[in-house]
Amino acid sequence: MKTSPLPWPISFPKYANRIGASLLRVVLFVTTLLALTPASAQTIRYITDHIEVTLRSGQGIEHRVLQTLESGVTVKVLETSPQGYSRIQTEEGVEGWVLSRYLMSTPSAKEQLNVAKQRIANLELKTAQLKEEIQKISQQRKTTQEKAQTLLEDNQRLGKELEYIRQTAASALAIDSENKRLKDQLMNLERVVQGLQQENVALRDRTSREWFLIGAGVILIGMLIGLVIPKIRWKRRSTWSDSFL
Repeated sequence: MKTSPLPWPISFPKYANRIGASLLRVVLFVTTLLALTPASAQTIRYITDHIEVTLRSGQGIEHRVLQTLESGVTVKVLETSPQGYSRIQTEEGVEGWVLSRYLMSTPSAKEQLNVAKQRIANLELKTAQLKEEIQKISQQRKTTQEKAQTLLEDNQRLGKELEYIRQTAASALAIDSENKRLKDQLMNLERVVQGLQQENVALRDRTSREWFLIGAGVILIGMLIGLVIPKIRWKRRSTWSDSFL
């Protein structure tokens, strides 16, 4: 015996040529039978690829069967013999002999199909997840755009309010400046009015004094006239009396 150089794991079956020829004969036989059968009884069927391999305790069919292995099962090759047998170990740890032609270095078509189906299922699931993620991203993008539009409108509104406040502030400053100017003018006018009032009071006092003096003068003149006129009359009477004498 010699140690097998084949790596772990090795799968069933490696008898493609022999089984292929057998399958071809079976297919031809079945086709012939179908051709001889009436058309109404024709039914399409497929040849199964399910194969079972016996794991024996020794090299030959006379040895005890330890286990039945199905196609696609992964085993570890421990050694091979010139008689066409290989000693293998199953995943459960059972060791025995099988025909080497039932071993192949790649998974069976059925196993590859199952793997492909699983990959397709995984890809379909991943595609569905990606579609859902895309929908979420699209919804988030829509929400973000709506928020951006709202923020833009708020920004424009705040800009207008700020401009109005600036204009109002400028108007308020102008009004305040005008109020200060008017207050200064009012204070100046009040000072002028106070001066005029003082002058008016002084003028009124002076006018009162003048009228008082005028009145006193008139009274005095009247008194003088009252004293002088009788004397004049008396003198005239004396003159007239003298002239008649």
